[in-house]
Amino acid sequence: MAQAPRKPSNPRIVLPDRKPSGPSNRSPSFIDRYVIQSELGRGRNSIVYRAHDPQDKQTVAIKTIYPGDGLNEIKELADAVFREAERLRQLAHKNILAVRDAGVADGYAYMVMPYVAGVRLEDALREQRLRRETALVVMTKVARAVHHAHQRGLIHRDLKPGNIMLDAANEPYVLDFGLSWQRGARSQASLQSIVGTPAYMSPEQARGEETKLTPAADVYSLGAILYEVVAKRPPFVAETSWKTLQLVMGAAPEPLKKFDPAVSDGLERIVGWCLEKEPTKRYVSAEALAADLDRLQANKPPKGPGLLFRKIF
Repeated sequence: MAQAPRKPSNPRIVLPDRKPSGPSNRSPSFIDRYVIQSELGRGRNSIVYRAHDPQDKQTVAIKTIYPGDGLNEIKELADAVFREAERLRQLAHKNILAVRDAGVADGYAYMVMPYVAGVRLEDALREQRLRRETALVVMTKVARAVHHAHQRGLIHRDLKPGNIMLDAANEPYVLDFGLSWQRGARSQASLQSIVGTPAYMSPEQARGEETKLTPAADVYSLGAILYEVVAKRPPFVAETSWKTLQLVMGAAPEPLKKFDPAVSDGLERIVGWCLEKEPTKRYVSAEALAADLDRLQANKPPKGPGLLFRKIF
């Protein structure tokens, strides 16, 4: 059963005096006060555990982060984790998982979030668990959650089906603001490390234009997920990440009707507006996208992007 997100207290900042080691194949018994119950998944530099919080008597998810790709010093690693925790503390939306706690213990940094029992949208789409109508309701809620972040100056930069969790009632939760970027802040990305996931990132991200990003980058990613809802694959797929990026920057996606001739004209137009190469031709905001999805579900024609993209900060 999902734990309702709540606004976290100030994360505790504890810096060890040694460099963290890499991920281990053996799960720890404890992380700080949290009792580890099982491993939920792992990425290139992180492992997520299900754990019990004896203080609050709740089940939580703990994301542990290890050094890599430039995170070579413990202070740099800790700073990255606490930046993410601080960003998430600004967000108070029911469809965004909040950070309850953060720290560094036993040589790695960690964040504690509410535990959601369910599946990632990635798995639900691959296994065809969702009817299209349900998927559109899910994406409408996700778009509004992303708009909430945009209003507070945060751009997610890595929206994809793998970063959206669904509970037993198909209520979505946006995960992993670890790559989120504060408008006005200096980008942490280097030319050798483009931030995001190639199949879902915007053309401007693919070009490495991190300091020029606007919420339109996330609108593109939302459109890429909507495309996958119909096509059962992202708009651009190639044998290597570099070739995928080339397609993102310069190719037109296959028409959705190629994958499903019965797809509505309205949904095809909405997805097409999200996937425009030029950011100013996309929806003016994620809320405008959500409003068009509402109209689509009410059998009304979409309004489209409307005004050219403008600053909303």
